Amino acid sequence: MHSQLLNKRLHNKSKKSELSFLNAPEQTFKDYENVFKDSILPKTVVMNPICEKSQCESISSSDGRLSYKGKKFCHAYQFSALEKFGKDQLEAVPSNKTKESLTISHICGTRNCVNQDHLVLEPKTVNDERAHCHFSLKNAFKSKKEIGLKLFRESQACPHSPRCGDC
Repeated sequence: MHSQLLNKRLHNKSKKSELSFLNAPEQTFKDYENVFKDSILPKTVVMNPICEKSQCESISSSDGRLSYKGKKFCHAYQFSALEKFGKDQLEAVPSNKTKESLTISHICGTRNCVNQDHLVLEPKTVNDERAHCHFSLKNAFKSKKEIGLKLFRESQACPHSPRCGDC
């Protein structure tokens, strides 16, 4: 176990190998869950034309981060991922990622989206590849609107599962 800890890369600022908010005391999670669900809601719907089934959601914070007792706690999408995947699965997401590292990925292409249906856990390489699909989908919509999105989807250009924009 000690050798595993030595092999983990540490984050430049926090000097932690895992998402730092996962180390918070259990009471903080209980308190924060109430704050997140009661005080920050309602979430704002973000219009994202590349999503067919459901829209992106964000919180009111301009940087997408949640604070607890005046201190930045985590990104709101990380807390949504915690609710969706659980602490055990999120502990596999390192704070300092390599190409092989697991990451929280947005199939919608909206970085601070907190809609749990838009979040998946996958390797960083796949997450990075999604940027090309999101760029292509957004340009298809920009140039041809819904017809452009339909043509992109019919072309089977997205190799990912779930497919980009399939949200």
